[in-house]
Formats: sequence, structure tokens, C-alpha cells
Amino acid sequence: MDAKYLAGAAEISDVLAADSNTINQWKRRYPDFPTPVVVLSGRPLWDIREIMSWARRTGRDVARPNYEAPVRPSAVDPDDQLGRSGDPIDL
Repeated sequence: MDAKYLAGAAEISDVLAADSNTINQWKRRYPDFPTPVVVLSGRPLWDIREIMSWARRTGRDVARPNYEAPVRPSAVDPDDQLGRSGDPIDL
């Protein structure tokens, strides 16, 4: 799973131009609504490509078809052999 395609409920609302209450209703009402790919800190995250595909299949508009999640750089540089403490790290 590529992190740039992860989206929470707020991002889904933005991509589909629907409010969060509508997104929550769709999750409960439609058994074919995509399943989250991961849950982090109790928050479900979906693959936005699956959400957009579902929206198109069910006749809904996709307001932001080129959505990609803002991905932060890793806290650890893979070329750096020392961790933040100065101790060697295993990669």
C-alpha cells in the first residue's frame, strides 16, 4: 500500500465533495462501501483509489480525482547509520 493513497474520513469528504455525515451514512448504509485498509490510533484509513472507484460505480461525482495524501519524509534517513541517540540502528 502506497501511503500517498491513504485517506481518512475528512479526505474522503473533500475528494467526493460530501460532508462527513454523508460519508458516515454511506459507510453504514452500503455494504459495498470499501473497507479501511488500516486503522491507526482508532481512525480508519482507506485507499482513496478504492473510494473513487466505488463512487464512480455508484454514480457519485469525484471532485478531486488526482488526490494524493501529503506524505511527510521519514524521521530516519535510511542513509544515516546512527539513530537520534547516536547509537547505530538496524534497518
